[in-house]
This record gives sequence, C-alpha cells and structure tokens, in this order.
Amino acid sequence: MKELELSAQCESQQFLNTLYGDIEEEAHLVLWTKQDTKTEFFHVSDIPEATQYAESRKSTHDVYFGLGLQRDKQPSWSRGKANSVVGIPGLWLDLDIVGPGHAETSIPEDREAAMTFLEGLPWKPTLLVNSGGGVHAYWLFKEPWIFDDEKERIEAQELSARFQLHVRNLAKETHGWNLDNTSDLARLLRVPGSLNHKSEPPTIVSIIKHHDQNRFNPDDFEEIVKDIVVPTDFGSEYSGNSDWTPANIDLIVHGCSFMRHCKDDADSLPEPHWHSMMTVLSRCHNALNLVHEWSSPYPKYDKQKTERKLNHALNSPGPHTCQFIETIHQYDQCSGCSNRGKIKSPIQLGAPRRSSAVYNLSSDSNKAERWEAVRDYFPRTNFPWGTLPDGITESLMQLARSCAISPNPLPGVALSTMASTVGNKVTMSPKDSWKEPVIIWHADIRESGEGKTPASRKLIEPLYLFQNKEHERFMAETKKFHAANKKAKGGQNPVMEEPVERGYVTSDFTLEGLNQELSGHPTGGLFCDLSELSAFISGQNQYKSRGTDRENLLKFWDGGHIRVSRKSGSIYIRNPRVSLAGGIQPYVFRTVFGAKNGIALADGTIYRFLFVYEKSKTRKQTPEAWSNSNKQAWYKSIEYSAHWADSRNDPLKMILSKEAQAAFFDWENELREFKEVLPHEFRGFISKASSHCLRLTGATHCLWACHHGCEPDGILGLDDIQRGMKVTEFYLGQSVDAMMTLLGIETSETSHGPSKEAVLAMALKGIKDGLVSNKILMADVMEMYNGLADTDNEFSSSRSFGVFVRGLGFTVPKGTQRVGDKTGVCMEWNSGVDNFISEHAPQNSGDGSV
Repeated sequence: MKELELSAQCESQQFLNTLYGDIEEEAHLVLWTKQDTKTEFFHVSDIPEATQYAESRKSTHDVYFGLGLQRDKQPSWSRGKANSVVGIPGLWLDLDIVGPGHAETSIPEDREAAMTFLEGLPWKPTLLVNSGGGVHAYWLFKEPWIFDDEKERIEAQELSARFQLHVRNLAKETHGWNLDNTSDLARLLRVPGSLNHKSEPPTIVSIIKHHDQNRFNPDDFEEIVKDIVVPTDFGSEYSGNSDWTPANIDLIVHGCSFMRHCKDDADSLPEPHWHSMMTVLSRCHNALNLVHEWSSPYPKYDKQKTERKLNHALNSPGPHTCQFIETIHQYDQCSGCSNRGKIKSPIQLGAPRRSSAVYNLSSDSNKAERWEAVRDYFPRTNFPWGTLPDGITESLMQLARSCAISPNPLPGVALSTMASTVGNKVTMSPKDSWKEPVIIWHADIRESGEGKTPASRKLIEPLYLFQNKEHERFMAETKKFHAANKKAKGGQNPVMEEPVERGYVTSDFTLEGLNQELSGHPTGGLFCDLSELSAFISGQNQYKSRGTDRENLLKFWDGGHIRVSRKSGSIYIRNPRVSLAGGIQPYVFRTVFGAKNGIALADGTIYRFLFVYEKSKTRKQTPEAWSNSNKQAWYKSIEYSAHWADSRNDPLKMILSKEAQAAFFDWENELREFKEVLPHEFRGFISKASSHCLRLTGATHCLWACHHGCEPDGILGLDDIQRGMKVTEFYLGQSVDAMMTLLGIETSETSHGPSKEAVLAMALKGIKDGLVSNKILMADVMEMYNGLADTDNEFSSSRSFGVFVRGLGFTVPKGTQRVGDKTGVCMEWNSGVDNFISEHAPQNSGDGSV
C-alpha cells in the first residue's frame, strides 16, 4: 500500500492544476469521499490544500472530484447540483470496460479497445486516465468556461449532452457498445493519484496520456454535434406542478414500452435505465414494494442499495421525461409510441391531476363529498424518504421491518427527538419579523397491538441513556452535598451548591412537572414521552370546574415565556422547547380529542400536532433486527446534536436564502388561496402549515448536519425548504384521515380494505364451484386466500392459517385425508361454510370489481 501511495504522490495536484489552475473567478472545487459520503469544498485557488486532503484520504477512501465548479461552499452532505455549477474545464467521457463490478457486457472488452476508439474520434483527447475499472477521457478547453449567466450554464449542459450522445451513438454503431451517460455538469469522477478500492489490492487511478496541445474552444464541437437532439434545456425531470399524487403503475406499464422493458428485462437492466425507472416507480402507489419487486431479479440486487436509490429518486424534482429516455438512453421504441407527443413523462399515464373539486363545493355540500375533495388535494402518501439522509432512512426503514410495523410514523418521532436536543439553541426565520421555534408534537393514531410503542422507544432510547448518565451524576453530587452540609458547623452554609438534575426526557406534561424539569435548563429542550397520548388531554384541568392550565400548557407549542400565578408562588418558565410524541387508538382519539363539544378544535389544540394515521395491517415478523450500524447511525446523530447544543452560548438563527424564501412564500400563499372553501374543521391545519413547515425544515436540516458530523448552517437553501414543504404536505394528507376519524366520516379511503374474513369468504366462494366432495384441502384454501389478499395480510405458514380458520368455527379434523389424488389436512364443507360466505363475501359491482 505504501509503495502505491508514493508512486502517485504528485499526480493529483498536477491533474487538478491542468484542469483548474488558471481560474481567478469565485468558484469552489468539490472533493467527495465515497466511504463516508462526505464532501469538502475548496476555493479554486487552493488546489494544494485540495490535493493534500485527497492524499490524506486515499489510503482508506475512494476520492472523487466534481467536474463542475460550484460558486459557494455547501453543507458536507451535499455534492452540489448541476443547476448551481458556475464553470467547467472541458468535456469528458467515462468508459467502463468488461470486468468485475460491471454487469453490462456490451462495453469495451479491455483498456486498449477503449483507448483505440477514443483516439479515433474527430477530437483527440487532452487526457486519458486509467480509473481502475475503465478509462476517463477529457477534452479540455483552452481556458475553463466560467458562465456569465444561467443561459450559458444551459448551453454548456446541452453541449455536454450532445457531445456524449454523439460519441455514444458512434460506439453503438461501430462496436455495439452501450456506454453510460455521464454528461451532467455535477458529475463526479475519480481523482488521478488516488486509489480505486473496488479491487484488492487497490488500483492506482493514474494518467495514461496527457497531450496538452489538444485544447479546444466550445465552438470546436458545435459543427458536428449541433443537430443532435437532447431534451429542451436539458429537462431530464418532468416537474409538472411538483405535487405528485401517487400514480397507478398498471396504467403506466400498459402505455409505456420503456417501463415494460424495465420490468421484463430486470435481470439484465443497465443501471441508467434502472435509475430512470426508479424516478417513476417512486411516485406510484405502493412504491417501496414496487421498487423491490422490479429490482430483485437483478443478479446483484441489494435491498439496502435499492432503498438508497429510491430515496435519491424521491429527492429528485420529478420523474424522467420521455425525451430524456429516448435521447439519452437511446431507447428506439419511443419513436413508435402511441403516446408520443401527448405526454412528457411516463408518470402522466397513471398519475391523476390534483382535483379542483374543492373549489366547486359550496358550504351546503354533503360533508363526505367535501372531505373527499380535501383528500384529492391532500392525498394520502408514504413519508417522503428522500427528505432524510440516506443513513437515517436506512436506519428507520430497518427498525420498522424489525418491529413488523409501517415505517411512516417513525420520522415524526425522530424529528421531535432531534428538536428536543437542539432546544432553544436554534430558531427558524423566513424574515426578520418572524422567528419560529423548532418544537414538534407528533401523534401516531393506530389500533392497540399495532406496534406503536416498541419502535418509538428505540428511537427515544438515546435520551434515556443521557438521562441515566445525568441521574448517576446527580446522585453522586447529592451525596457529596449532604455530606458537606452535615459537616458544616454553627449553621454555616455548606461549601457547595445543592445539585440539580437536568432533564432530557419526561412523561409528566403538567405545569408543575415541566417547571421543575426546565428550571435552569441549559437549552430548554425536553422530550415528553407520552406512550398514551390521551394523557395530554385527560390530564389537563380544562375538563375540571376550575383552572387555566390548558391554555398555559398549549403555550409550550409556541416556545415563548410562560408565567403562572399560584398561591404557593408563581411559575416562570423562559424559552421552553418541549417536543413530544405519543400514540393513541382511533376510538380513544375520537373520544378524547372530540370531548367537551370539540374544544380541542376550538382552541387549536389539534392543529398543533403532526398526525400519522395508519390503518390496521398484519405485517410479517422476520428474523431481521435493527443492526448495530443502523442503530449507531441514529444514536450518533442525536449525540452530536446534544453536544453541539450544549456547547453553544448564543442561539443559531437559521434564515432562508432569497431563493428559499421565495419558494416558501409561494407555497404558503398557494395553500391559503383556497382556505376559506375548505371544511372549517380543517382550516386550522392550513393556518399552522407554515409554522410546521419551518419547524420541520429546521429539524430536518439539523438531522442532516448532525448525521454527517457537521454543525447546522445559519443560511438554509432551496433544498432545505423543499424538504420541509414535502414533509408538511405528507402530514397534511395524514391529517385528513385524522379529522375524518374524529368527525366520524367513513369513506372509501378511511374505511379499511377487505377484512381477512371477507378475503377468506371470497376464496371459499371461488372454490365452491369445483367441489367434488364435502372436504377441501387446507393448502388449496390457503393458496386461494393468499392470491386474493394484499401482501400484509397473507399467511406465510399453514399452521397460522389453520389457527385462523379454526378460530372462525370451521371444522378441521386432525390428521391427513385424501381428496382426489392429493393428501393433506382438510376442512369440512357444511352449511356453516355456506352461511359464512353469505355473511362475509362482498357483493360484486357492475364492472366485475369487488
């Protein structure tokens, strides 16, 4: 290893100087390391410093650099985006060669074949680099192209796309090769002088040829590539209105040959095609199951990698366009598509537009109709996982699987936990006159036995570990205090102050309890662990004949000073930051939050919560556990956050950049436009949406920063506020279900799907016509049942299915019996079975659907 490092010691600096050495403008070079997914930004004049960093990391990390320079430094978890690139040194191409790590076989068979092809192009490369798994080629400009405006950036992106498409077309025509598209301006490639750690031992990334006389002007490429068609303004993503109602994948597959190709050829699908597929699947109903189902036939399918790709796809502006698929992927069948010119992206085939029905409903409209229209505007979706760091998403997803629950409630617990650790050391300000505390109240509405508590407790566990350590310190200091007090003579004051135990977590949401916990608290941050959320309401004295505690307790959501007069003395709490999370059953939710003629609605209590409402589902337990690495990803994020907050003297005022501010106010104004035509019970969620958005933006940004071991930033950009808006819209969709439950409105969306009994009745009804005796094999019944049930309600073992059937009163004799030419455990068919079918089987609708 040492010899490898020494032999390449100066190469990275030579390479970076060749590309960027003459730039005087304000710009930053991007270096990214794969193993820890961290980015460092170096001013373009600091290439020696960048080189030193690359040299210090290469023995253990794969080191990449960004072809496009970024104007400003960004958080270490951001690699920079194409739309923020301010200059490029030239054009480039990445050619993989056949070998380990490359599933694609229609690529150059060796390095010599790749180099021969490159040197036969109309333009001789300036640099050829051995990447360890292929060849990187560079056609450098006579001087780096620094963009004067957005128009030039788009011109550069289109030139890069046309150039690569021209070369890829030549490769396909002359050799049958399918080369990857790497034309985006934010592309990362390996730094010469570093090491490629895919092989053992690692391979040196090295310059093969350097002909500095081969320098170009951007115009030198135009004559040959000007007629190459690429997406307009390189619009690879179809943004639509950026509000993606989950689409119907069956309609998309029926109408799009590319998506059929992705599904049918999944075992050999090129990764670029897979990525385009993911941008569509991620915006469909049942996205998580779909991406695994479509990806699993691939020989090197990896569950965790697939979920990371899903998160990246969700975090993209939108699904890939038809034009992108046809031109960049060179997918020929698009030319004969019957939908060509009618749609911009495959997603449109299955994605309903946002309903405008809500605007047309008068106050006299049927209540259920009005709420159905609200649901059209705020659809129920899965949590937008792309808004969280990959490591946290992976951690929460696995935690949910290990507890056999839906993952959707877990981000709310995570973000409220994070909010409690930063406390009053962080505020969010979209403008000077508006300061929002980072306080989050989260409510998980599910039936008993649905696993609300175990997974949440695991996420809160770091706070209890903090509390355990603090309690041990407090007890030791108390013991010392009493000993010192006992030795004090003649009434002298003890030599030490009486110790106070700091609170990290509590289950006591009362004024007296919170006053005691927050007295002298360094951050004002406290997490209230309410495993039974009903205690939040039932414990408040607004339901007694006297008292004003309710109003004062609600002030904790506002985060301002609280002063309450008591006969025993006043209570004064400064800048509290009490976040909370808890679970509640739907029936209890209706009873408790709907009590006293809807006082929780009238005083706005209910609108302070972020709700997740999950219908009852049976999820299969598996041997999978919450791995130590995923657990530590969460624990370390919370530990870093708590340490950072404790070390600060002054609060960090996080403000929005001008771009983020404009996006936020556009979003807020759009929500408010139709507030008055919504059912009055839902309007409070719209009023509070902007506050929730800012709080979620702040908590999410802190989670990104702390997960990557970085301090939160003072200026939050467009990516940050877009994450907050996406998460807020998720909770608005969930709040529709919560409110319909509270008001007792039952619809197709709030009612559960077919029960297990209904599915069994349909299965038995299907078997009845083929009966040849009064006995049926349980295996046949279970097979029919699982064919009709959704994934979560399937039975994985005959034993559990037998328990279910016997529990319904059916006769299942012990031992095995013969039916026809088969032998197995049987169920007797009698009048009780016919009665069960009549009672439980749903009636068919006119179109044949159930």
